[in-house]
Amino acid sequence: GDEFVVDLFFDEKFRTIIFKTVGGQSKCPHEQNTAAMEDPSLLITNRPSQHVFPNEDMVFEIEMKNLGVGEESQFVLYARHRDNEGSLRLILDGAPFGGSR
Repeated sequence: GDEFVVDLFFDEKFRTIIFKTVGGQSKCPHEQNTAAMEDPSLLITNRPSQHVFPNEDMVFEIEMKNLGVGEESQFVLYARHRDNEGSLRLILDGAPFGGSR
């Protein structure tokens, strides 16, 4: 779960409590001085050479990982085909990929 370390101060002028985040971790967009539990990263690990001819496959290998401090994360990979006028085929782990996983 989320954890935060905060310092509390009392504002004499406005008679309210002031919170200052000094540490912690969260799945929410992290605040200054905290560690992000989820920080998705996509890295192209292998790409085609400069010249790919029309009838050749253009294969990219992509690594997806969490750079955050969380031990478990659930990211969704999805494809938008609305601009796919060139009949691009997406294959993920050897199977056609057209929705999300």
